[in-house]
Amino acid sequence: MIHIERLLEPEILVKNKTEWTEKFIKSEKKRPSNSQYGHPKIRETLYCMSFQKCFYCEKDLKGDSKEIDHYIEVAERKDLAFEWNNLYLSCKLCNGKKIANKSIANSSTLNPCEHTDEEIIKHITFDDENITTVSDSEIGRKTIQKYDLNSIEQNYNRRKEHRIFAKYYIKTIEKMIVEDRKEFDKNELEFLNSFKSKDKPYSLMFKVLLSKIANLTN
Repeated sequence: MIHIERLLEPEILVKNKTEWTEKFIKSEKKRPSNSQYGHPKIRETLYCMSFQKCFYCEKDLKGDSKEIDHYIEVAERKDLAFEWNNLYLSCKLCNGKKIANKSIANSSTLNPCEHTDEEIIKHITFDDENITTVSDSEIGRKTIQKYDLNSIEQNYNRRKEHRIFAKYYIKTIEKMIVEDRKEFDKNELEFLNSFKSKDKPYSLMFKVLLSKIANLTN
């Protein structure tokens, strides 16, 4: 999870959300029309906002299924069914777990659209690819539980990216030993730091990891 800056509300919502909301509430249906809140322009804007990643776990969604999630569920607040600030982009796994763990209130978890990266890493951290809390943070623990971020599948997805990083890092250290130098060169440093770029999957994990490496090498 990283902080996400919300882009301007898509024009399709600006023009239609009042009408859509009124019709949905009057219809007494349990769910709003996916063709409305899932309109391509809305989906595209959310996709760009999140750097093509799931809002919650940072899984790369390029070529993968993308689900538009109502942060506050429609069952709780029908009037928010088409509110721009209530629409998030999620992978299928996170969206399903969020619904399954609905007993954990949103207000007791970290919110990518509200909390900064600095605030997020005060509560959750990583031991290699394994996500855990900082100092047994309650908000960190509930965030991990709500989206099941420490599941076998989530760990597997992060591990794949972590192995790419680790393979390059070890190879680079071996090269530095052979060349009898103690610092990364410019290209090596740029490549390592690229893993924590916001457009890369699991960038927060690598931000934490690179911070640990910097502390070890200083």
